[in-house]
Amino acid sequence: MRLRRTMTILSALAMLVVIPLVIVPIDATSILESPESARVQVGDILQIDSRGRGAVRDDADQTRVLVKMHLEFQVASRLDRGVSFFVLQGYLVMNESRYTVVDGRGAAGRTNRVRLNITISFVFRVNMTGPDGEPLTLRILGGVKRTESHGLVLVMRSLAVVDGLEYVLWQLGRAHR
Repeated sequence: MRLRRTMTILSALAMLVVIPLVIVPIDATSILESPESARVQVGDILQIDSRGRGAVRDDADQTRVLVKMHLEFQVASRLDRGVSFFVLQGYLVMNESRYTVVDGRGAAGRTNRVRLNITISFVFRVNMTGPDGEPLTLRILGGVKRTESHGLVLVMRSLAVVDGLEYVLWQLGRAHR
């Protein structure tokens, strides 16, 4: 009886100590770094949150904007060296204007850009609408950069086209589940 109780207590303590060490939170930016760590499956939903700045392209006055973005996307299919996505929902805020996602697609995959310290490259094309129904097209080109101080960071350059104006956006962000 005493041995059974001791074993039960030891088992419970082991579970309290060992299981938290084994369960590691999944950072979505690390899902494609190597074939062994590619844990993303078709149907998984991931998110990007980013902030940055932008300017109107070819503008003599250098009109500037502050940018905040949130995208939720679902893995549509697995490819040889990456995955493709459907954009489900999200928003882009440029200064005071908020644009919401209508639809979009994207892809991500491992890259060999060792000199730039980029482990994953990704692209998105997203259609959005503004507060007054005006359409916005957003094209994102980015990569996952490994930094010593902040870990894995998304580095993005985007082109947003709204009302005939082209905005070039630079953003930093994180991806997560």
